[in-house]
Amino acid sequence: MRTFLALISGILIFSSCASEDQSQSFENVLDELIVNVDTVVVDVGDEIFIPGAYNYPEISTDQKTLFFYYEGEKPEIHEIELEDFSLKGRYTLKTDGPDRVPEYLINANLLANDEFALIGYGVQGIYSKEGEKLGELNLESRNWKGLPDVENLDFKQRMFIIDEGNKGVSIPGVFMGGAQGLATFDFQNDSVRMYDIPAMDIANNFRVVFKQGNGATISADQVWLDEVNDTFFVYCQSTSDIYHYNPELDSIRLVSFDHKLVPAKRSGSVKADVNSHEERRALGREMNKLISFSKFYWDDSREMYFRFASENTRFNEEGRSMGSDIYLFAYDIDLNLIGEKLLELERYPYRAFFMDGYLYAYTVVGEFPAFARYSLEF
Repeated sequence: MRTFLALISGILIFSSCASEDQSQSFENVLDELIVNVDTVVVDVGDEIFIPGAYNYPEISTDQKTLFFYYEGEKPEIHEIELEDFSLKGRYTLKTDGPDRVPEYLINANLLANDEFALIGYGVQGIYSKEGEKLGELNLESRNWKGLPDVENLDFKQRMFIIDEGNKGVSIPGVFMGGAQGLATFDFQNDSVRMYDIPAMDIANNFRVVFKQGNGATISADQVWLDEVNDTFFVYCQSTSDIYHYNPELDSIRLVSFDHKLVPAKRSGSVKADVNSHEERRALGREMNKLISFSKFYWDDSREMYFRFASENTRFNEEGRSMGSDIYLFAYDIDLNLIGEKLLELERYPYRAFFMDGYLYAYTVVGEFPAFARYSLEF
């Protein structure tokens, strides 16, 4: 493990959570918070690979191991030991035969016993980390009862497999038609239960489309689904509202927040069919200047959730992003907002996780995989 000390210091604060019909005052609980950042480089030994090809990070429940799906010349699973940040294993996956993995992976999630659900078009299965196919999911060949009868419906995007491979959770959607709701799947009965998520309809107001021939390029907000602390969060960039789904209780609730430093949601719309990529990119930059909320992270050591947001993204003359106003929010275990603060950062961490009270965000240093390590001292 190599460690490089870096610079950042800042002060973070937080706010309070309101339900859909409730607004509460709050006290910032982290007035004196200091943020420091250093960089931890993974010891890969003599292994050679492209560190920028890592995707779908999955941390083990004991927080001792981090897995990445490696999308290089051949697909692999890489296992990183978090105690000393070393590459513990590198497992090549099959692209043909009975153990073949999806050619184009659209989601992956870690199950018990270091097993993985790998979801793609045409191939979906449960695999060992070494690449042995342990079971078929056959998502496309089942006659699902309860799935919306909508043309070109895609229900595999952001599909998470849970309950030892017996159930699934996803956001079915239609290309250029938006999310159709939250869906829970019972694989034993081939049944689907749909939940409406109308607070996410705001994402449809921020979509710019350039059509060319039979194809289209889109700059748009999306509705996302993430598994956090054994529960699921449905969110989009355009609103701070979320839906929180608890699979153990099979219940979903809308949670809204009474933010003080930022708008709770975007106003107006940026919605158009344009005639060139230049127009699409220009309107995309206008969208990036608006408030944009990110995913949630769970810090087990503090029993708190954290979330970032950006606003007022700045661009140079070539249209490249030069940084944004970055905010951090914190929430208690019941999703009450307990703090918010404008940070001295230009971009918020991406592909991150909490371990031992530190936030680790994946990055690349030279030819090595690495993590920016954020300490939150208060």
